[in-house]
Amino acid sequence: MRNFGRIWMLAIVGVALSLADSGGNEKITPAMTPKPVMKAFKEKFPSAKIKLIEKNEEGGKTIYEIESSSKGMDVDAVLDSEGAFVQIEQQIKPEKLPAEVSGAVKAKYPKAKLVRAVEILKEEKTTYEVIIDKPDGKSLQVTLDKTGKVTEEEKLDGNG
Repeated sequence: MRNFGRIWMLAIVGVALSLADSGGNEKITPAMTPKPVMKAFKEKFPSAKIKLIEKNEEGGKTIYEIESSSKGMDVDAVLDSEGAFVQIEQQIKPEKLPAEVSGAVKAKYPKAKLVRAVEILKEEKTTYEVIIDKPDGKSLQVTLDKTGKVTEEEKLDGNG
């Protein structure tokens, strides 16, 4: 009987640890996702191939994070349960960056190579994250507003 109690206790601890480790993210299928969420996402990104959907709690509200790709580019979106977009992160070709943004990157890092660009729309505000490879072999992620002002820089480990 004592062994059964220990096994039961270990099972409870294991479940608690796995829940704590998951950070509250619950992976779900498109069929488990509310219809307004799927409808809004498919209308905005009709050619996107969904890779992952996670259901999360944020600020007491349920949100849905959808990771996908469309035409070889990453498209990630966060929607509320009614299907309203909270945030969209869409990979774009570096040459498609607004002139103000690409010009600011070239001015600040004239010898760096621009390797990746992401357009982020959140709360009706657009920002850009770019990854550059510097001549010293180090990579840097730079966040800029739509006017080209650098708002954040982060050194990346490895190849970026």
